[in-house]
Amino acid sequence: MTAKHDSPTAGTIYRNLLRVMAFLHRDLDPAKAWKDLGHDVSFPQFRTMMVLRQIGPCSLKELADALEITAASTSEMVERRSDRNDRRRIQLSLTPRAAKGVQRHEGLILKRIDALCERLGPGPANHWRRACAALDDLFDQQPSGGSTAARPR
Repeated sequence: MTAKHDSPTAGTIYRNLLRVMAFLHRDLDPAKAWKDLGHDVSFPQFRTMMVLRQIGPCSLKELADALEITAASTSEMVERRSDRNDRRRIQLSLTPRAAKGVQRHEGLILKRIDALCERLGPGPANHWRRACAALDDLFDQQPSGGSTAARPR
């Protein structure tokens, strides 16, 4: 039995997204890259670092909103500092070591994606880029339970 809203396009996109997710998990797993730095980092921890790098110093609430979670756990990847304007407010930012690791891993991800795009050729790669841009616009218009203002791009 198929769902009422299934379509060949949706099925194709879904299967493709599953393959992309498998590629990301297998070849771009942050846990593997962080082993070089002597850390065990889970994907949720890596995502937290990526979001924090994108939005910059923020409060715990702002980070939780950007991640669409109710609470965030922090570790050695995050520094806590008092806000200059309101000393009662704590701002979070990446430690220099975490920032360097995120930058390094992101570079590896982008190289792998560039290699895939070269293999696809300019036509299909541009179609995929436009589809991703359209999805970004759609997600920005329809928040799914959390604030989209600070969502990383």
